[in-house]
Amino acid sequence: DNPDDINNAGLDGDDLGKLAGSTGDPLDYASLTFGPPAPGGSPADFLRIIYNVNNHVGWEYDPESGTYLRFQDRADSTGELYPATDALTGEQLGFENVIVMWARHNFVKPTLIEVELLYVKDRKGLLFRDGEVYDVLWSSMSGEFKIYDQDGNIVPLKPGKTFFQVVSYASTWK
Repeated sequence: DNPDDINNAGLDGDDLGKLAGSTGDPLDYASLTFGPPAPGGSPADFLRIIYNVNNHVGWEYDPESGTYLRFQDRADSTGELYPATDALTGEQLGFENVIVMWARHNFVKPTLIEVELLYVKDRKGLLFRDGEVYDVLWSSMSGEFKIYDQDGNIVPLKPGKTFFQVVSYASTWK
């Protein structure tokens, strides 16, 4: 609660309270579009991303909730996936949209990686929504994040929560 503390972002308790009470709609500030699914999707009930032998992630479509449920391994080299749960509620994490974004990873040091996400365009991606997958492109030019098809048409996301899964060109998926 000390605005002079470097770890405080210069805000006091009253300032934080004002921010928490803000009534702005997040969609007013987003450059993404939400709406009915675009034509051209392919069935996609499950996705697995393999970052390395100790880091696997899975997404399974749940038609009842209309979300993709998240799974993750236990970093034990078995590749076995377990439900990823919210630490507060214990419920399995579910998202209406999962966007897989390929991005260039520059290894500065073995444990320091720069991921190129700013001011890029026409990068490959996959959008998973409503049990289907769409080949998409993504761009972050002009300070706006956009998801679009090969012809430049905006591809709408399903209203709800979106998880952005950033992968390197060396990652595998199936």
